[in-house]
Amino acid sequence: MDDPLARAYLDTAGRAYGARPAQDRAVRLHDARPGRDDPRARSWDWLPGAPVREAPRPEGISGADHATDLTARTLAARPELARGRSILEIGCGTGTLLTLAGRLGASRIAGTEIDEATLTCARATLAANGTRADLHRCDLDAGVPPSDRYDLIIANLPQKPCHAPGALLLAQDGGPDGTRLLRRFLNAAPGRLAPGGNLLLILHTLSDTGIWEPIVAAYDVGITAWRRRFTTPYDRGPAWGRIRELASKGSAFLGRSPEGEYFILFQLLLTVRSSTPRRTDPGRGATPSP
Repeated sequence: MDDPLARAYLDTAGRAYGARPAQDRAVRLHDARPGRDDPRARSWDWLPGAPVREAPRPEGISGADHATDLTARTLAARPELARGRSILEIGCGTGTLLTLAGRLGASRIAGTEIDEATLTCARATLAANGTRADLHRCDLDAGVPPSDRYDLIIANLPQKPCHAPGALLLAQDGGPDGTRLLRRFLNAAPGRLAPGGNLLLILHTLSDTGIWEPIVAAYDVGITAWRRRFTTPYDRGPAWGRIRELASKGSAFLGRSPEGEYFILFQLLLTVRSSTPRRTDPGRGATPSP
């Protein structure tokens, strides 16, 4: 790892999230700088096999984003995470990761999505790419049969801090501290895992790290991949005040580019292993593995 800024952040993040030391294990993926190819493009030509074609989206429906790209590249680089395993994606969006899971040989695939129009896009993406999956329109995992357990659960939940309901798209609004859905997910997800299963979760600079205290106390957490993302003012919105606050504490990084002022948003892909609880009572916010 030859990036001093990234090294310093990952050292800090590793402590904050309770992850194992990141430098020797974390996979660095490409920076998403202003002006580079947009990973939200509807054709993912670099994935294994034939390109994944994301179905056309109606106006206002979020497609695959930078966090999707981070997770997809990690799965493509480490196909053993999906091969022969049952996979559930919480908030499956337009179905790109579920399609990739099928390409990598997942034994069973399921996804949830609260927005009906987005779920319609996911169905179309899966059909266009010849992938079969059980899709449920629901909040988090509420529509999944209670007895279902999965070897791998993937979640990229809204994490932008937002004090004004409706000011951000549903796929971005993380509530006042960015953890509105993360907290609920972390309460329920360990009980959805099959023995020895893993959670793959995207976290980033804006999230309140306090949500990880109970998980870190009970489970083995590791940084699986990371990305340094450059974001320009088009993406400020209601989260900009939080960015300024973090910058004043040294937890976010501001600079200038030809496009204007930007901040550096680190995205971490964390793995939570259900097979290694460190104590029998994980405390508030976590559930022992089955």
